[in-house]
Amino acid sequence: MTLPWHRGLETGNAHIDSQHRELFERIYALIAACKDRRERQEIGTLFTFLKQYVQKHFAAEEEFQLRHNYPHHREHAKLHESLMQHLFALEAVYLREGSSLPVVTNSLMFTYEWLTDHILHWDRQMANFVAASERPAAAGPISESIPVCDPALGGITNHRGMVKP
Repeated sequence: MTLPWHRGLETGNAHIDSQHRELFERIYALIAACKDRRERQEIGTLFTFLKQYVQKHFAAEEEFQLRHNYPHHREHAKLHESLMQHLFALEAVYLREGSSLPVVTNSLMFTYEWLTDHILHWDRQMANFVAASERPAAAGPISESIPVCDPALGGITNHRGMVKP
């Protein structure tokens, strides 16, 4: 259950991308703790981190979406709300039952699904939209941009004989 960080996960916003990388690191810390049988100590640290993380990260991501007129902003915000509710429900079980195996397992499954579904699909979709909207518009048909040298017309012209400044 590992998914290494790679450039294909980047949104194009350095702040959001650094937050995503931090989330990956925290999840891998829990996985490593499980391998070393320290998951009971690490799970509380993960919940503390995730509660702070979702508030600052989701706010930053939603502001980024609004700034770029992302058309699926409302749906994305609803996904964030759903993730937060799921996180708080998991934490409530953790606070009630402690760091039991089901709590650790469900927490790992939740964060892994967050990585594989939300970041890989929804955040990637947002990043693709922003990247496409920031690409410069085409200069027109390619034939208009090919210079032609015609001394009779006074120098370099386009295909219609118009002088380029």
